[in-house]
Amino acid sequence: MIDRKGILQFNKAKGDVGESLAVEYLKNSGYEIIETNLKNKMAEVDIIAKKGDCFHFVEVKYRKSLQFGSGRDAVAGYKQNRIKAAANLWLTKNKLMYKMKSCFDVIEIHALDGGNKITHLINCY
Repeated sequence: MIDRKGILQFNKAKGDVGESLAVEYLKNSGYEIIETNLKNKMAEVDIIAKKGDCFHFVEVKYRKSLQFGSGRDAVAGYKQNRIKAAANLWLTKNKLMYKMKSCFDVIEIHALDGGNKITHLINCY
């Protein structure tokens, strides 16, 4: 029997791997990483990055299979609203609210036999 603590630790480790891959992908794509694992009273934002005139608030979803749906399917209504609220709080706190655009991205990483397939959905919600 697997206990709840073991499952949470496994999911955290899997999430850390996905976020590391996403950070590397973003850097190689010309993004500046501003912050990772932002946590505030509204939600957690995996990555805050900057490119051009836009702050990108990025949710990372790492999947070893599509049995429970794609990563983008896991970032629906309620979660989107929470991430937007967390982003607005961060922008306000850092006095950046009207300095640049905000984009809300999802990076899906699907573990395949020969490696990882990364799909970056830019400003998708």
